[in-house]
Amino acid sequence: MKKTLLCIGISLCSINQAQANDQNNIVGYWVGANGAFVGNNYESESFSRDNLILNQSSINTDSARINYLGAVRSTTMYYKSTDCSGTIYIEAAGDPRFPGEEYGPNFLFLSSDNTINKKVMFYELSKPKLMNNFNSQSNLGPDTQPICKENTPLTGYYNGIYMQAVSNTPENFANKYPWLGFVMENSNTHEAIPIIKGSTLPFKYIEINKEPKTDIVEEPKIYPAVGKHITVNVTAQGKLSYVTVTKGGPIYQGDITSKKFSNGNEVVK
Repeated sequence: MKKTLLCIGISLCSINQAQANDQNNIVGYWVGANGAFVGNNYESESFSRDNLILNQSSINTDSARINYLGAVRSTTMYYKSTDCSGTIYIEAAGDPRFPGEEYGPNFLFLSSDNTINKKVMFYELSKPKLMNNFNSQSNLGPDTQPICKENTPLTGYYNGIYMQAVSNTPENFANKYPWLGFVMENSNTHEAIPIIKGSTLPFKYIEINKEPKTDIVEEPKIYPAVGKHITVNVTAQGKLSYVTVTKGGPIYQGDITSKKFSNGNEVVK
C-alpha cells in the first residue's frame, strides 16, 4: 500500500486565532474511510482539529500518526541552576560549527510505557539558541517525573550547544481531546507520538472547489464640488471681523484671509 505524507506547518495554538477562525481560508479537509471528520486544511498549509493547530508536523494517512518535522538530540533536561530549578532546556539537533542549520520541533510529547494511556506531558519549545553553562540535569523516570542530578555540569561543549527552552508549564495531554491519542516512539527517550483516533483508515482528502481569485480594481471615486455662500465683514484696518456661512460646510480658521490696499480691502480665499 502506498503511504502518503500530508505536510503541515504552524505552531501549537488556539484555533480562535483570526486566521484559523476564518472559514474562507479552508481549502479542503480529511475524512476517515468511515466518513468521520479528521481535520481541516488551510491555505496556510496548516492542519487543524477542534481547538488545536499542530505545527511542524506531517500526517501519515495510512497510520494516523502525526510526525514531527524537526528533532531533539535527547530528552535530557538541563538547567542553569545547580538543583534543577528554573527554566528547562532541551538539546536541539544542530551543530555549532554550521550556524543557521540548527532546527528543532515546536513541541514535544514525553511519556513512558507505564503512563502512555494516562500521562503524556506536553512541552512547548522555543527557537534553538546557542548556549552554555548548564549546572544540573534531569531525566524522566518510569512515572514521567523528572529525576534531578544536582551539581552536574554539562561539559565538553566549549563553543556552546543548541538548546530549546521550554516556554510553557508542562501539561498532561492524555485524554485531553477525544480525537487525540498517543503511542510510544522510543521508550528509552520517553518520546511519544500523537495520533488521530476515532476515524477508520486510510484517510481521504476532499478539496473544496472555490472560484479563482481575481484582482479587483477599484474604480476611482469622484466627489462633486460643493459651493459655499459666505458673508465676510472686514474692518477699516484690513482685519477680518466675522464670517457668516449660509451654504456649504464649515469654515475653519485660516481658510479666509484679508489684505489691505490703499483704496480698500480685498478678500482672498
